[in-house]
Amino acid sequence: MSTPRAPGPSSDLVLVVDDDADLLEMLEVVLRMGNCRVVRASSGRAAMELLRAEQPALVLLDLMLPDMRGEELFEQLRSLQQPPPVVVMSAAVDTGDRARRLGVPYLIKPFDVEGLMALVRQVCPSAVAL
Repeated sequence: MSTPRAPGPSSDLVLVVDDDADLLEMLEVVLRMGNCRVVRASSGRAAMELLRAEQPALVLLDLMLPDMRGEELFEQLRSLQQPPPVVVMSAAVDTGDRARRLGVPYLIKPFDVEGLMALVRQVCPSAVAL
């Protein structure tokens, strides 16, 4: 018999939303090395399904998804009862401007692992530096 999940976010679970399979794989490896559990989504629709099933402590969100703009997904995330913190990721030149409009931290691709883990550690207390 499984133990029911406690309400609220799982303190070590990170949802990574990006349509680049190689980047998803790399981020999963890095985050697992940093003591985080990871769930991955390659579209906005898949991300919302995972958010209904899981309660991540953090969402790493690419702004350019195949089925919707990252800003659209961000607004859907904000409508959740307990929205998780979001860090925006993008290689686009205007990433910083877009993230500031959303009021969230951001990472410009390609990003360094130390910068990524510094942001993750702010939200996930069990995350460790690499």
